[in-house]
Amino acid sequence: MYTLPELLTMIDDTFASINTHREDANGLLMDANRLSTIMYNLAPLWVEARSRANTLEASFKDKIDESYLRLKRDSEVTDQMAQSESRHEHREVRQSWIDAKRMEHTLSTLREDVDRKVSVIQSYARELSSQQFKRT
Repeated sequence: MYTLPELLTMIDDTFASINTHREDANGLLMDANRLSTIMYNLAPLWVEARSRANTLEASFKDKIDESYLRLKRDSEVTDQMAQSESRHEHREVRQSWIDAKRMEHTLSTLREDVDRKVSVIQSYARELSSQQFKRT
């Protein structure tokens, strides 16, 4: 399995290759295929990020609930104060959850953007191939 920096480098290299194949339908289709393969390798990272975000969210909510109940039981605080204090106690877990959610979103956006790019490249390559066929 590739790491995210490795995949991003592969994507950058493929985009550079696309620029050299602007008039070569076969080269463009090879680049589109390479991007599709990269996206296949990105899927496990996205699934892992999604799973981590879900786990951290559940952990954060459980800790908040436990802390809230403990504060309500052990001290005389209002509901609002107990909620606020329990969120404050677990801000590191919340930040980890936000970071994981951000990574999931970033990977999802990357997948969508590259999928759109693959579709455009394939359409352009078909059009280019069609034009070359008409010239002959």
